[in-house]
Amino acid sequence: CPCGSGKKYKHCCGPLAEITSISVDPFIRYNDIMTALKLKLDQANRDHLRKQRRSLQSRFIRFATEQYLPPEHETLFSDWVWFDVEGEAGCSVGELYLQENGPYLDTASRNCLEALNRSRLGIYEAIGSSHMHLLVRDLATGDEQQVLLKEPLEFDNSATILLLGRLTQLPEDNMFSGMVLMVEDQSLEKSFLTEHIQYLLNLNRGENIENIFKQNGEIVYGIFNHAQNHTVFKLNDIRLLYHHTTQEEAVNRILASSEGYQLIHSSQGWSWLATGDGSGPYARLAIG
Repeated sequence: CPCGSGKKYKHCCGPLAEITSISVDPFIRYNDIMTALKLKLDQANRDHLRKQRRSLQSRFIRFATEQYLPPEHETLFSDWVWFDVEGEAGCSVGELYLQENGPYLDTASRNCLEALNRSRLGIYEAIGSSHMHLLVRDLATGDEQQVLLKEPLEFDNSATILLLGRLTQLPEDNMFSGMVLMVEDQSLEKSFLTEHIQYLLNLNRGENIENIFKQNGEIVYGIFNHAQNHTVFKLNDIRLLYHHTTQEEAVNRILASSEGYQLIHSSQGWSWLATGDGSGPYARLAIG
C-alpha cells in the first residue's frame, strides 16, 4: 500500500467504501465513510501522533477552562489534529494523506477527505429546521446553511441555541463531522461569542475568514468552552494605572507578601506577575 503500512493495498487503503456499509441514507453513508477515513489516518500516523499528543493537547486546550480535555470532546481534538494542524511538510495529516493516496481512493472517499480538509471549527446559531435538516447561521460570516441530521428534528424557535462543530460541505449535502457542542443563550452567551469572534477577526483584518478560523481552532474551541461554563473571559481587556516610585515600592511589598500573585519574569524594568503559578487564568499584572 502506498501509505507505507507494509500491508497489501487491498488489505489497507483500498477503496474505503468497501469496508463501510453501503446505504441509501446519505447521513449513514457519509458518516461511515468519514469514520473509515479517520481510522485510516489514525493507523497511518499512530506512532507520530503518540509522540506529539501531549503537546498538541496542551495547545488545543490552552484557551479553555479545564486543564484536561474532557473525554467527550476527543473527536473535536482529533479532527483539529488531522485537518488543521500543519506538520513539517507544511500541510495537515489529512492533506498529506490525500496527496499520497488520493489516486487510489474511490470517488466518495476522496470527496469526503477533501471536504474534511477544507472544514474548520465554527460557531453557529440554529435558526430553523426542515425535516432532516437543521438551518444554521455562521456567527463569523453570517452565511446560512442547511446541515443534514441523523433524525428529523422539531426545532423550537423560543430559545436561541448556539453550536460548535466542524461543518463538512459534501457533494450531496452538508454534515457535521463528529461531535457538536451546544449552549443555550441564557446569560448573553451569544453576545459574548459574537464579541470575541469579531475581536479575533479584527486582529487578522484583511485575511480570509475561513483561513482565520482554520488557523485558530484552539481559540474558537476556547471561547465556546468559556461560554458553556459561564466563565468571565475577555481577550482585549487591558487596564492602565499611572503611579510614582513610592507607590510602585508599596505595591511590590504588598504583592511580595501575598500568595495571590507570583513573579513570572522581569524585563526592561517591568515585573510581570500572574495568579498562582501562571498556568491557570490568563490575567497578567505588569508593574514598571
